Amino acid sequence: MTTEGLSINSPVTQLLSYIGIESRRNGYQYWKDNQYAMHDCTCMGESWGFVWFRTSGCIQERRGSCIYCKYGTGPFFNDEQIIDGFKAALSGITKNYDFLFASSSGSLLDIREVSQDVYLNYLELLSLTDHNSFGFETRCETISSERIRQTQEKLGGRLRQVFMGLEIANESILKYCLNKQQNLDRFAGAIKILANEGVSSCVNVLVGIPFYSIEERIQLSFESVKWAFDNEAYRVFLFPINVKDHTPLSFLFGSKLYSPPSLWEMIEVMKLFPDKIDEKKIGISWYRPHKDVPGIIHSPITCRKCNADVLNLLDKYDKNPQFSYIQQLSNIECSCKNKWNEDKSALKCFSVDYLMESYQELSKRWDKTNSYYIANHESIRNELKAMEKKLKGYK
Repeated sequence: MTTEGLSINSPVTQLLSYIGIESRRNGYQYWKDNQYAMHDCTCMGESWGFVWFRTSGCIQERRGSCIYCKYGTGPFFNDEQIIDGFKAALSGITKNYDFLFASSSGSLLDIREVSQDVYLNYLELLSLTDHNSFGFETRCETISSERIRQTQEKLGGRLRQVFMGLEIANESILKYCLNKQQNLDRFAGAIKILANEGVSSCVNVLVGIPFYSIEERIQLSFESVKWAFDNEAYRVFLFPINVKDHTPLSFLFGSKLYSPPSLWEMIEVMKLFPDKIDEKKIGISWYRPHKDVPGIIHSPITCRKCNADVLNLLDKYDKNPQFSYIQQLSNIECSCKNKWNEDKSALKCFSVDYLMESYQELSKRWDKTNSYYIANHESIRNELKAMEKKLKGYK
């Protein structure tokens, strides 16, 4: 294993970033063959359209970040190719939406992915459409007052929502369990910038964090939703983890070192926020299997007996959130739900030893000699031990 080119001072981050790069190396590149992706739905009682146009993908993914993510990194595309892809995407839309989410295949405001020239073209093309409002996704560190103000001006005040991936409100868990470098103060600052410019922040929170028991995962998701609202996020979307091929998480899943979330886990988190749900402040995403999306090897389910009923109620919730749907879901009786309740405390709780075991297995899979892990074993353990309380959720 070589860590050349990874300018990272943490042995853990070097190891996980190398594994992240290697695991995705031979994965299917959706954007090599497709200029855009799109779908639409009824969400929050409105018509929502979604369009993603191709770029060279998320910069952080190219560096090996995010053990669960596969944003579809593609080959390099020049500005003209990117703009042509967005034009093709817009031409595929046949109606006007209450809200159109139009974003790149990575992080829209990252100038290394979407140049200023491309972005200005993007704004010009959007401004010519008749959709009621717009939004996109980007990382918190790419948000500035100047760019949001520029966007609002070009779109005639129609920029309504910006989506950001919080994942989990614990910097140590982000770093050591997800390999995502994120500063929570900066994230909170981005929420404030958006609010000051009259734009709503939509914060994505994961359900099913690896290396924790189900009970711990529910608590972590709960605390993250609460953190988002405490920091004045407008809305939170829950994302139950889908396992994607050619990611470190898919190897952990195949090696029985990761147990993906059931839909019961997401429902359990939702039960904790009755008031926010009735205010339409909590949405859900990726709770259904997406057979048209390549590379997903496991999606959250319940069981064959009750899954259709559960999905039917979640679909109703997705269209128009009401806590009464969550109460109906809670009242469903099924043997799979009983088994899930038994498993809640049966899965391994977080421990440094468990994390070290998983690191070692990942290392052996992508570094045949396991040389880096062996040479840095003590440094990695010491680094984790120093962060153990924070990894266990203590402030």
